[in-house]
Amino acid sequence: MTGPERDILAAQRAGKPVTAAMTCATISTLEELNHYRVGLSERGALTSDAMAAIRDRQDALLRGDA
Repeated sequence: MTGPERDILAAQRAGKPVTAAMTCATISTLEELNHYRVGLSERGALTSDAMAAIRDRQDALLRGDA
């Protein structure tokens, strides 16, 4: 289990919300990130916070910081 996955599990156990930024941190490819974005969009959950998290993760993946 990765650090970001542990963060999500800890948030769930504490009854806290899992944010888009937390989810994005677990994504390791641009293709998977795009599918996540499409999924959020299709269910009407693509907020400005989610878009910012997606852009940040995309930038990190493009830099090779994954």
